[in-house]
Amino acid sequence: MIITGDDVGGIHELKSFLNQHFEMKVLGDLSYFLALEIPSNSGGYCLTQAKYATDLLSRAGLSNSKIADTPFKANFKLALIAGVPLKDPMLYHQLFRSLIYQTVT
Repeated sequence: MIITGDDVGGIHELKSFLNQHFEMKVLGDLSYFLALEIPSNSGGYCLTQAKYATDLLSRAGLSNSKIADTPFKANFKLALIAGVPLKDPMLYHQLFRSLIYQTVT
């Protein structure tokens, strides 16, 4: 559970109340949660998924790929059957779900 806010006293009271009813452990300042990196400074928090994106590129074997604005040329026509079948369709499904998660978060 993440507890945050600007009322330090209220946060302390809430943590005390929860601690009376549940077994709790305070893990300290938040830095990483559900694939979100959350570095903080005096100005506040910054959310980033840079590590998550880098890990996805590594899993896909695309770590050394060059950047492109779009992978296809304009007006590219897709065919129903073209190219080579995927070696590992399950990896494709996992990467696809991971990209959806990254987009949503």
